[in-house]
Amino acid sequence: MTGSAVTGWGFAVPDKKLGNQELGERFEVSPEWIFKRTGIEERRLASPEESSAELGTLASAKALAVAGLDPAELDMVIVATSTPDFQMPSAASLVQDKLKATGAGAFDLNAACSGFLYALAMAHGLAAAGTARRIMVCGSDTLTHVTD
Repeated sequence: MTGSAVTGWGFAVPDKKLGNQELGERFEVSPEWIFKRTGIEERRLASPEESSAELGTLASAKALAVAGLDPAELDMVIVATSTPDFQMPSAASLVQDKLKATGAGAFDLNAACSGFLYALAMAHGLAAAGTARRIMVCGSDTLTHVTD
């Protein structure tokens, strides 16, 4: 069996922050009340211009830089997302295109919170089978586009 390793990592978050003070005022509770129950001090809100594919591309580019890889070296792009920007094309295809990973296949994996772990397992399976060697696994969601 072929082994797998994470060789690069990156992240991207939306610019706008929503802190517990502002959220507490909206729901008439204290910031401490929110933190005690959630452990969260702030969350990020994606603007309409900040898409799952755009944030995923930014994070993926950082991961490639850490790994010292050129996008053209990728064999596959897997994007774990519950909030793709479109039904078609897939978020993975958009990330693959924006990265200029022209020789890579691309597909989305939708499994909500566990999606990234399933994507890692899928990447390991593809590598073990010899189907793909260099695989970008990206988790990207913009839940603020679908929730209030």
